Amino acid sequence: MTRRGPRAALRKRLLRFPRLFVALFEPDDGELGALGEEIAAIDYARNGWRIVARRLRTRSGEADLVARRGATLAVVEVKTGRCLPVPRPAGRALPRGLDLRWRPGFRCGVRRLARLRSVARELVAEERSRTMESRVDLVEVLLEMRSRRFRVIRHPDFRQPLA
Repeated sequence: MTRRGPRAALRKRLLRFPRLFVALFEPDDGELGALGEEIAAIDYARNGWRIVARRLRTRSGEADLVARRGATLAVVEVKTGRCLPVPRPAGRALPRGLDLRWRPGFRCGVRRLARLRSVARELVAEERSRTMESRVDLVEVLLEMRSRRFRVIRHPDFRQPLA
């Protein structure tokens, strides 16, 4: 179902401002994916990467983001999801990463990873550079439902699916 009208136009414009968007609206699944990609792009830019492309389609497949820093080209797969923290035992904290019931990165399997690697090889071949190296990164963006905040978990040079 597509939304129409001034409120839908406002929602679409606010996707560029993820924190404001989740403060005002409850994102649907499509909006949540777009918000996750925007959060990942902001995170990469803050860490010195230049975003070269978004939602890039090649013969080999599709990449959510393509980022570059120096001679390194990163094909970034962004997985976004909503999360609720696991109840903790009284007075105890769980180690970071174990406080989630489910992580969106589990949806990135062997086939998807192979396709992303071939996209990375194709992009490096287009550059015709012998010194450029490529890698595949996985970024998990979690919208914490209680606090309405985003949590970013990066997996640089992602080689094996999450267990």
